[in-house]
Amino acid sequence: MHCNIRMAALRSERALALAENGADVAFTYQRSAEKASKVTEAIEKMGRRVAAIQADSADPEAIASSVSEAVSALGGWTSL
Repeated sequence: MHCNIRMAALRSERALALAENGADVAFTYQRSAEKASKVTEAIEKMGRRVAAIQADSADPEAIASSVSEAVSALGGWTSL
């Protein structure tokens, strides 16, 4: 299972909960690289794959690119 969540829309706790339930997780963040790094570390410690992608959610090209990057990093896509 792979999930992509936008950090601004959903709290990091949801990314962690998805990972705790066996999901590999991709998420975007705009400015908070430190927070994204902490979430990434926690998910990796659970043995899950994670892709933290810096992208401006107001920029359609950045979002399209982040989707491609997430799919590439996780090897597929099963949930949004």
